[in-house]
Order: sequence, then structure tokens, then C-alpha cells
Amino acid sequence: MSVIRYATSYGTLYLKGKIEKQENTIEFLIPNTILGCIPFGMNHKSVAISQITSVVKDFRYALEYLFLGLFVAVLGIFMILMNFTVVGVVFIILGFIGILDARKSTLIVSLNSNDHIVISFVRFDRKKADQAYEMINSAISERVSDTNVKRQTDRVIEAIQNDE
Repeated sequence: MSVIRYATSYGTLYLKGKIEKQENTIEFLIPNTILGCIPFGMNHKSVAISQITSVVKDFRYALEYLFLGLFVAVLGIFMILMNFTVVGVVFIILGFIGILDARKSTLIVSLNSNDHIVISFVRFDRKKADQAYEMINSAISERVSDTNVKRQTDRVIEAIQNDE
């Protein structure tokens, strides 16, 4: 059983997601957040390896986080200029978190049902995204190469060897 824990947002680094490979399934525990900084539950999915068709690694910019972060940071600067220093500093920090969260490494798991599981990793967890990509791809490869014919053949050979 391989387990990979990852962060999805700089605003919630304490909130970790998990990808776990078990014998015949891969379990995804994906944290949900509002605007990248307010925790809003977890999404738990357990998928049979036979239902996974492909995995794609991607790097993208989430423009909504970028623009929202810029807006909140500029709003914070205006608040400091209007002598609301503490609130302004908080807004600037939240704005920079939004700007940092705009850069994401994304793992997209495609299923047989034309459904997709999208997992976002923060930029510094890119190696964990690579590990998850390799783990899921190796599970798909094992499933494809380990068919029932091979299992039945191994069972027959073992039975013949035990009879001798």
C-alpha cells in the first residue's frame, strides 16, 4: 500500500489530501476549500484500478485565483492608505496567498465512465504529483499485464508442481 499526502492550497497547508493504492483500488481523499483558504469538507472517492483508463499530469494557472488575489491585495494596499493597517495587512496576505495558489500542478485521472478526478497540488508538492502519476500508471500497467490467463496459468503450474 502506497500513500501520498499532499497540500492543495497555500492558505490551508495543514489540510492534506491523500492518494492511497490498495490491492485493487486507489482511494482519493481530496480537500475542498472556498477561495483556497476556508476548509469546506473532504471528497472521498474509491476507484477500482480496472476503471481507470489514463492519468494526465498538467501545470496550469487558475486565472480566477490570480485575479481575485490581485484584487484583494490591491484592496489591502488601499486599506493601509486609509489607516486600516491591520485589516490591510490581512488583505495583502490573503491576496498573495491567492496569487501563489494560481500556479497549480494538476493530476487528472480519467475513468471508464468518462468521468474525471481532478487533483490540484501546490507548486512545491510537484514531486508528489509526479509520484502519484507514476503510482497510478504502474497500477494500470500491472492490471493490463496481469490478466486472468496469467493467473490461471500460474495456478495450473503450481498445481502440477505440487502433484509431483
